[in-house]
Amino acid sequence: PPEPDIPLPRVLDHPQQIADAIESLRGNSRLWLDTEVADWQRNGGRLSLIQALPEGAEPHAGSAVFLDVLDRPELTDLFIRQIMMDRSIEKVFHNASFDIRYLGEDSAVNVACTLQAARALPVSRVSLPSSLSLKSLTEHFGLSASVSKAEQASDWGQRPLSTSQLKYAALDVVYLRGIHLKLLELRSQLEDPETVSIQDVEAKLVAIEPEYQRLKAETEYL
Repeated sequence: PPEPDIPLPRVLDHPQQIADAIESLRGNSRLWLDTEVADWQRNGGRLSLIQALPEGAEPHAGSAVFLDVLDRPELTDLFIRQIMMDRSIEKVFHNASFDIRYLGEDSAVNVACTLQAARALPVSRVSLPSSLSLKSLTEHFGLSASVSKAEQASDWGQRPLSTSQLKYAALDVVYLRGIHLKLLELRSQLEDPETVSIQDVEAKLVAIEPEYQRLKAETEYL
């Protein structure tokens, strides 16, 4: 469904505002998170924005929290200490390895990744798109008919950020939440023995048999 026209969250850019927001986020057991990076193709990039959608918030763009941490390592460090290193908070990302590169790396704990969760689902029982990008999964699960990634490579080092950049950043965490919950539902169904259909499994095996035989022949030849 299309995202309704709603006010976008304000970008918090004052140190005390950001500190207060981080303290508020600590009250959640789960956060859906994303980051935007400026100059990511040069010198490793600079963390520009941290987007968070708290567990208890309404699942729309207006509920996201924006932390402007561009060239403010002390505020990024505060987020890492208070959020990323807190084992009681589950931090959910898509392609988490990219984001935690800027958010604590090995010190980050209790991190979940929807990309890895999607890859872990058995293809014999779950139909997912060949691309497991956030865009593809969003459209696959019907969370949005069409997702534009035009702002992904925009200038995240500019200030102020444009309205289209803010909408893109907010919707990413909203879509992330939807994807995460869908994947949890699928995994729960797979773990329930009553949902297993032998006929479905057999049909999947028949469908992949030609590809399996081709790969087997190539392997034996090599």
